[in-house]
Amino acid sequence: MADDYDHDLDVLRIDVEPVQYEFTEQLTDNVLGNFEGKGVIDLMWDKLKITITVNEF
Repeated sequence: MADDYDHDLDVLRIDVEPVQYEFTEQLTDNVLGNFEGKGVIDLMWDKLKITITVNEF
């Protein structure tokens, strides 16, 4: 059921700040990385975009 969600079972939780973006009808992602073990994941949908920076750990 949709209301059976248990946040204690989350493996990862990330706080993000959405920004205004051009209208995107479908959920779209861009994954960019480099050879230093760092990268960026952009997720766009509707008129919003979130960016997640990934560092090697």
